[in-house]
Amino acid sequence: MLTPQPKIDKHNQIVCPKCGKDNFEGKHKLHFLSALQSPQGIDTIVNVERWFCADCSHMITKEDLDDQFKKPKN
Repeated sequence: MLTPQPKIDKHNQIVCPKCGKDNFEGKHKLHFLSALQSPQGIDTIVNVERWFCADCSHMITKEDLDDQFKKPKN
């Protein structure tokens, strides 16, 4: 069985809304959840990855992507 290949082209490329460049860096933020907050009932560390423009350091948000691809905000 063949796996469908996604079409990747310039029309769906993500660019920084601040400077227009398309190079990004991933950075991690760690959050501690106590056993009372954690769904597993044990102390947990949660890793949240955020994406920043490699040129101007602007943090990419869901709102930036919604604006760029003209999706309605929920």
